[in-house]
Amino acid sequence: MKRLLIIALGVLVLAGCSNASAEEKNTDDTLPVIEMKAVQVETLETREMIGNLTLPGQVEADEIQAVSAVVSGQINALHAEVGDMVEVGTLLVELDDEFVKLQKDQADIGNSLYNLSLETAKRSFERTKALYESGSTTQVNYDAAKDMLSKARLDYSRGTNSTSQINYQLKHMNVESPISGVVASKYQNVGASVAPGTPIYEIVNISEVIVEAGVTESDINRLSTGQVVFVNIPAIAGELEGVVDGIGPIPGNDGTYPVRVRIENSDGIVKPGMFAELKIETEMAKQVLSIPKIAVMHESGEDYVFVQIEGKAEKRVIQKGLAFGTYFEVVGGVEVGEEVVVSGQAYLDEGDALNVVK
Repeated sequence: MKRLLIIALGVLVLAGCSNASAEEKNTDDTLPVIEMKAVQVETLETREMIGNLTLPGQVEADEIQAVSAVVSGQINALHAEVGDMVEVGTLLVELDDEFVKLQKDQADIGNSLYNLSLETAKRSFERTKALYESGSTTQVNYDAAKDMLSKARLDYSRGTNSTSQINYQLKHMNVESPISGVVASKYQNVGASVAPGTPIYEIVNISEVIVEAGVTESDINRLSTGQVVFVNIPAIAGELEGVVDGIGPIPGNDGTYPVRVRIENSDGIVKPGMFAELKIETEMAKQVLSIPKIAVMHESGEDYVFVQIEGKAEKRVIQKGLAFGTYFEVVGGVEVGEEVVVSGQAYLDEGDALNVVK
């Protein structure tokens, strides 16, 4: 009997231990699991800022001039090829002037005859006028002499006008370069017939070149004519210096204001069509609180960052200033010494636990 009692007590103790273990296990299973998100942070500090405005642009020729025929004719000679350097007044085109010279000879003969007729009509009119005033001839004769003189004067004017037109044609049978520059295009060949306005060559002046860029409304008032600009042209692997030559007061179709930068190019190394990057220093150097550009996010018209506070993410709306390099000037929302998330912030929410990794 005593032995049975001891066995029963043992069974009860084991059952009790088993229940206690099960309860402890159930308690451990219900503990919350805290998810920590891996991020990288950067401590905010002040940096020296020189306000730079960086703009993409494209090189254009400073001056482009079409060389066209002024009068009709057939091309007898062309004196330049694409790539040739020409000066103002360089003979480029000769038109066939033989027919025009024949017209000139005929016109000269005609003018001599018109002049002779005019002188004869003048003398005849003077005689008839004297006779008419003395009563020795009729009104009919006087009017006829007067009409003859008027006709002779009209013929003479028509002849001189025709001669002037022919002289104008002869003057423009040779076409000269209107500017100094490089022949960019040649549109005609020897033997072609051209009319007034027909393009024959295109000359470009690239001793100075222009880079045109567009500036947003928020930046346009940071620029002024004469401002120094550093121009990086990848095609020539070098940085040049230019100046702001003009600022358009009206935005273009893309909403930006046109800005022209002039660059000296006496060696001709910079060519129209090349890509250029303009860097304009718009502010004096100063110490400012800076924030990495990669840390800044944008939502609903606001810029914000996540700051690491005691191991948790805190969302802060910030006010940006100017951009410089890989940083923004920040004028509100964060302070020096705070740690801002620079990697992993795209997956954060307010209050998330953070695992800061190096």
